[in-house]
Amino acid sequence: MRVMMLSWEFPPLKIGGIAEHVYELSKALARKGVEVHVVTPELKSMMPYKSCCNAPGVHLHRIAMDFNADFIWLMNLKMVEVASQMDFDLLHAHDWMVCDAALELRSRLRKPLVSTMHSTEFGRGGGIKDGFQMQIHYKEEALARLSDHVIVCSDSMKQEVIRLFNVKSSRISVIPNGIDVKKFDFAADDGIRRAISNSSKFILFVGRLVYQKGVNVLIGAMPKVLKEVPDATLLIVGEGPMRQLERRYPS
Repeated sequence: MRVMMLSWEFPPLKIGGIAEHVYELSKALARKGVEVHVVTPELKSMMPYKSCCNAPGVHLHRIAMDFNADFIWLMNLKMVEVASQMDFDLLHAHDWMVCDAALELRSRLRKPLVSTMHSTEFGRGGGIKDGFQMQIHYKEEALARLSDHVIVCSDSMKQEVIRLFNVKSSRISVIPNGIDVKKFDFAADDGIRRAISNSSKFILFVGRLVYQKGVNVLIGAMPKVLKEVPDATLLIVGEGPMRQLERRYPS
């Protein structure tokens, strides 16, 4: 079986979690005997085409791109040009950025389309507040409603897709993100060890410090937590635009 994946992120280009998701998914499918092709933007320092690192069966098709105002439109145009020249059995799109290419290829080549909705603009921004967000919302809706099947990583995301885009529950599958536990086989530094040893109740957050990850909710809840558990300690590990909102509460 041949799977064609469309993703605007792929290592070393990592903006959010899509890059790591597509990278690990493509390798896992290859280990199961699936021939995987990934079409993704090219960085200037990389070759236009090469096999994925240590993953026989995964093939990258990097398209040369400049990151300008026309990036999304040109990327989708080039994705269609590249993918339409290859034979594959299933098309797999990742998020709204590749919506136009995915729907064009589905229509032109009559191939089944599966789309993974990693998040929604409504969920990322806490609602739709301007015209640009509405444009993204419409792209997400088109991708969700015109795909043959939709994949999400949680039950809450499934309900969000159903509510926002009126997609039938039977057309959505919940597949939680996998974890390669070998990546987390490392020793904690002295500061973390001290924080753990000085607290009998320890809360650890690891993730990107952005609104949709909910770290602000966790921080805001700490006063209530400390009223019930005075010796509780919260440790936040991550980078992102919300880092400047860091607050410290006495244990």
